[in-house]
Amino acid sequence: MICKEENTMFRKDRSRALGITCLALAGLVAARPGLADEGAWLKKLTVQIQVQREGEDAPEFGSGVVLCSQDDFVYIVTAYHVIYERQPGAIRGSRSNVIQTEARFFQVAEPVVETQGDLDRKQPRFEPYPVPEKDLLLLTLDMRKELPHATPGQLPTAVTLNTADWEVRAIGYAKETRKGEKEWVERKGAILRRDGDFLNHSAQLEEGFSGGPLFDKAGGLLGINIQFIKDPADESRRIGQAVPIDQVREAFSKKLPASCWGNQEELEKTRSAHSTYKTGIRAISLSNWCEAEDLMRKAIEDQPLEGGSVHLQGMRYTTYLPVYHLGLALYRQGRWGEAYRAFRESGVQGEIQKDRRNRRFRRYLEEAKENRETEEPSAASPCPPKDR
Repeated sequence: MICKEENTMFRKDRSRALGITCLALAGLVAARPGLADEGAWLKKLTVQIQVQREGEDAPEFGSGVVLCSQDDFVYIVTAYHVIYERQPGAIRGSRSNVIQTEARFFQVAEPVVETQGDLDRKQPRFEPYPVPEKDLLLLTLDMRKELPHATPGQLPTAVTLNTADWEVRAIGYAKETRKGEKEWVERKGAILRRDGDFLNHSAQLEEGFSGGPLFDKAGGLLGINIQFIKDPADESRRIGQAVPIDQVREAFSKKLPASCWGNQEELEKTRSAHSTYKTGIRAISLSNWCEAEDLMRKAIEDQPLEGGSVHLQGMRYTTYLPVYHLGLALYRQGRWGEAYRAFRESGVQGEIQKDRRNRRFRRYLEEAKENRETEEPSAASPCPPKDR
């Protein structure tokens, strides 16, 4: 838990405009470069983040990393405190005083801009998923572009840490050139130890590295840099602290497409769930409610995620739609209690607030809630028994 006034890795600058600025490489890159070009490649994966808050003269800067790019969406991981302002002692912060955000990608002239007006109209350009207890934040951008992205590295164990050369590279937004412009800075070091929730390393982090990536020497993502502390043995040097990649995976696995982790088995499950869901939609269009119920349950079981939702191609994060349509199939069968529970579960997803079905959904929800009170507790399903 890092409060703003304590964190020395998050910098202010008076030379730039308002917003969040993200830099990476535009266009799909077919192959990784050779080792000689590895440093330049890793810098293209690193994100520059700029935040302008209401009442502040200077914008604030941090870093991030492109975790994956799929279905027109770009998924960026950074530190929670880079965007969310926290008061001392508070776990959860606020971004209500952020007046404009901007995403600018490497070699792309036109930035993606989000203003306070976009948020007031519920049309955000950046979709945040915060995990404040780990000081992590996932940002989803609707980019309509393919971008290069980081791949997970192999974390050292207690045994390998003492027998292998665990060189690391930390990259962040920190350095000023002669013209006052900003560049990504690379700092090399080695892993020192795993200390509780942090991976300690000797790369000399600077202000502006918060939320940036920690890579191994092969270019694998080992963690997200959160802060630095003074080295007790030499106060002129710093010890960097990063959230290990396994904790990053745990924090965001339910909010990312399976392909983000390069897990072929999970990717096949996602594709299977998507196909099953589409077949279920056809059953609904034909009023085959029992078949639709079975297919929607199978889609949810094949790809269990937060709120019972699944990731569908072309949709941001996960979607509540299979759970919503399961509720609809139960509703049409007059199974009010089960329908009400499904509608309630699907309603916790954020998309319901923006979906065109909102008014119809609320009518279904209220009717199911009212009728469930008179429903016979032992009411049997009208569908024939089927192994699911």
